Amino acid sequence: MSKVNPTTNSNIAQRAFENNLLRTNKSKAAGIKHNSLQKQEEIENKASGNAKVDISLATKDFAKIKKAVDLTPPKDNSQKIMDLKAQIKNGTYKINEDAITEKILSTEF
Repeated sequence: MSKVNPTTNSNIAQRAFENNLLRTNKSKAAGIKHNSLQKQEEIENKASGNAKVDISLATKDFAKIKKAVDLTPPKDNSQKIMDLKAQIKNGTYKINEDAITEKILSTEF
């Protein structure tokens, strides 16, 4: 067994105490609150053992879909919009109530 020098341990403990006191006084002056030593150790133990992140399948699927959408060229609807505007202006636009009803029902139920 090795001998422990009580003077050395006492000096280390004294320096740790003084450093902690100095840090505490600076923190109080700045309005900063620190976790207790026990809370710090608890946080470190929890964080070190479980430092991994799981990304859900839904998130991965969303990322794939977003990438595919971003790579898809934009669709040019300008001609369709001009045709609809002309039909409305001329009074020839026909409302398809069945299509509207189906769309509402499919999104609501």
